[in-house]
Amino acid sequence: MASLAGVAAFGAPEAAVASASCPGGSKNRGREERRIAMTQPATNTRAKTVAKGRTEVTVFKPVTYDQPKDGPKLNEVELVETFIGEIDGEGRARVLQAQWDDGSIRYCTIERVAGAVAGRKGTFLLQVDGIVKAKHNKGTWSVIAGSATGDLRGLRGDGGFEAELGKHGEWTLDYWFE
Repeated sequence: MASLAGVAAFGAPEAAVASASCPGGSKNRGREERRIAMTQPATNTRAKTVAKGRTEVTVFKPVTYDQPKDGPKLNEVELVETFIGEIDGEGRARVLQAQWDDGSIRYCTIERVAGAVAGRKGTFLLQVDGIVKAKHNKGTWSVIAGSATGDLRGLRGDGGFEAELGKHGEWTLDYWFE
């Protein structure tokens, strides 16, 4: 649930960790700067509320779409999970993974969560970065600025999770409303 510092020791080669980006590409510098500003965890002086809970994965369908003779293969995973706890709802995502021969994985995701946070209903997007080693999934996430709808408009936050790959896990989200 902490940051990904030291992630290379957790399994993914350092070069891949240093160059990973989600979503990728910087064809247009202006868009890249806006993307960075919108997706980095925000710093603020507002009081944050710490939400905690667990997830139960209901759909986990990985498909390999590029498997070179040498180097990591690329997978896309259809993911649906139920959030239980201070976030009550369902998350849907496509996970992009780089998977090495030893089974370690580095991934990024944009996940739409539909449900309620502290009784306020709506949807929001999470930007997720994570690693998997020996089926242990660990990652960080942040609410994408401007993505929340309904009673959740203005939602911001960051946090992380630990989970058994494709099954269940525990999460935290430090959140606030702008």
